[in-house]
Amino acid sequence: MKKLFSYIKDFTSGLGRMQIQTYSAASAYYLFVSLVPLLMLLTALLRYTPITDEFLMSFIVEYFPEPMAEIISGIINSIYVGSGIALVVSIVLALFLFSAVFKSILRGLDAVYEADRKDTNLMFSLRAALYFILLLFSAVLLLVFIVYWGRITALVTPYLPQELLESKAVKLLGKLKLPFTFLFLFCAFTFFYKWAPASRGRYVHQFAGAFVSAAGWTVLSLIFSVYLLISPSWGAYGFFGTVIISLLWLFNCLKVFFFGGYINNFLMKRRILKLEEEEDV
Repeated sequence: MKKLFSYIKDFTSGLGRMQIQTYSAASAYYLFVSLVPLLMLLTALLRYTPITDEFLMSFIVEYFPEPMAEIISGIINSIYVGSGIALVVSIVLALFLFSAVFKSILRGLDAVYEADRKDTNLMFSLRAALYFILLLFSAVLLLVFIVYWGRITALVTPYLPQELLESKAVKLLGKLKLPFTFLFLFCAFTFFYKWAPASRGRYVHQFAGAFVSAAGWTVLSLIFSVYLLISPSWGAYGFFGTVIISLLWLFNCLKVFFFGGYINNFLMKRRILKLEEEEDV
């Protein structure tokens, strides 16, 4: 029992020194501010894919909490009636603002992993911009995959036996949006914990934090969705209330993300300490 209390004390005392709230607030602010140019750029790229604006809107409504979905949908509607000059401006703004987003996130991860980054300011900015480009490319690929998966399903379904379509297994697959979302977040967080911090561990050592972060993001999104269903009073504040709710959601999601990184680093330090004790024996 004494060992357990010592373990908890080490965990909580270290957590208080990490300034997770500071990095989460900065990242949430930059992420929210960069939302408009990012969506302008993403929407422009999607015009060269089979994805329609109707599909994009339905995807946003399905996978984002209601207040965030309302803001994003409004931005996309305005983008489709915009000009080409707006696209050029959006590319520049998106690169600049998302570079700031990723720099804030990378600094936060360096803090929770207690890593000393030796990059120059220029290299750090280029690295952040590279992460943004990879994220944008991944988002487009994911949306294209979803579109083609829907088309493949629509083509195959008429040729499947009716008994199979009505089976419990097939019906269960249709209800697995939440587990698939969790699995996607788990893989994304594992990759990010592995490569984003200045100090890099093995993939398997990132699983604990990635699991906690993916579960936290999923639960937080569900809580916000349920809260908005049972308590729509935020609507009395109009757009301002929507912005507040969305920022709170982003802020708490990022807190969970940095907390997951802290868990990975804490467990890694405990493993190293245990190995050192075994060597001394």
